[in-house]
Amino acid sequence: MALLLRFHAGESIIVDHNNYIEQGYTEITVVMRDDLGLFAHLAGAFAYAKADIVDAKIFPLGGGIVLDTFAIQESGSAYKFADQLERLVSKLMQVLSGAVDMEKTLGAFLQQNSPYRHLPARVMIDNASSSDETILEINCGDRPGLLFSLASVLTALKVQICGAK
Repeated sequence: MALLLRFHAGESIIVDHNNYIEQGYTEITVVMRDDLGLFAHLAGAFAYAKADIVDAKIFPLGGGIVLDTFAIQESGSAYKFADQLERLVSKLMQVLSGAVDMEKTLGAFLQQNSPYRHLPARVMIDNASSSDETILEINCGDRPGLLFSLASVLTALKVQICGAK
């Protein structure tokens, strides 16, 4: 609620974080106006910051506002130092404010830093479980920037991502 109050008080982009060191992850929460491609931009910003996304959730709140949460790790654990989190939040804010061209920046970064082999994927489409949304399940091998790549393809197809898990 505190984040939503800040948003309604005039902050246009809110990035908050909580460390769960014993559980091994840091939770990043973003509240802002939703836009086509926002989820891809967020996923790209985390990849650019070398953060591993271990869980992501989208919560559309109505009125064009979205609350997204990401459980992230650095080298398999939570962010332990304040300066690490400051750098991460700074990169997120740069991307969300439009100061960084995510397609150019991340495309070059992933080409230079991804020795991973692209493994076959399994895609399942379910139109029966929901009356107003299509459920898309993608199972594939992980690699840096995977969520950014998937979300970017969906954005290019003008698919609105209503929820993610």
